[in-house]
Amino acid sequence: MLSLDAVLVGLVWQEIFFQHLGQQGHWKYRLILGTAIWLAYMADRLFDNLALDSKKPTTRRHAFIRNNWKTILTVWLIVFTSILILSIFTLSKAEFIGGLWITLLINLYFLILKLSKRIPILGSLKEIFTGTLFALGVSYFPIFLLKDVAYETVGTQITFGLLCFANVILISHWEHTIDKHQQEGKLSQRRFDRDVLLKVLLTMLGCYGIYLVTMANELFSWAVLLSSMGLSILYLEANNRGYYNLKFLIDVPLILPCLLFFIF
Repeated sequence: MLSLDAVLVGLVWQEIFFQHLGQQGHWKYRLILGTAIWLAYMADRLFDNLALDSKKPTTRRHAFIRNNWKTILTVWLIVFTSILILSIFTLSKAEFIGGLWITLLINLYFLILKLSKRIPILGSLKEIFTGTLFALGVSYFPIFLLKDVAYETVGTQITFGLLCFANVILISHWEHTIDKHQQEGKLSQRRFDRDVLLKVLLTMLGCYGIYLVTMANELFSWAVLLSSMGLSILYLEANNRGYYNLKFLIDVPLILPCLLFFIF
């Protein structure tokens, strides 16, 4: 309900990026990332509720936001002000400016969603932008600390972005009927077979995870394999048992790699 699972996903994968790139991340990077993820997700849901029709079917999380929006908005403003002050006084000028660029992209994302009611094709970018922006934000501080950024580093960002996209498109797949009633123009509402897309995407990620593990027995490789397998198992189990009973587990596959910290 409060998007804390998304925060946990971000912190786990930020740590994976830190270790994979041989960096020692300061506590401020973890606090700023976790807070920024929460602020972005809650803002997204607050904006969503401005456009959703309360008389039509809606998700439990959106109903929760609608019923408690005043409290959530108050907390949001307090948290935003606090983390902004912390960022100004603890980040370097270059780090802060880079963070502002990501913030600008997130606001552009909100603008695109606002325009999607008038220009339906823009709504199809929601899942793509969500995965892309999440991957950029999570990997920002670990990559910023590098002196040189190699093609391999960009590849790790793209791989994690695809995992995030698979996670989001699976949510959209499960909420397809609700989105249809709300006239959401998401990618999952386009005229294609969502099952085929998910099978291809999850199979591709699983195979690539196996390839990474055979090439390098290290944290990032196993994290990709474990998360892709977890998403695949969740997808298959939902087909057999129904997604409603398993929906609360949607972010667990991306959190599972935290178990690898005891090994690597």
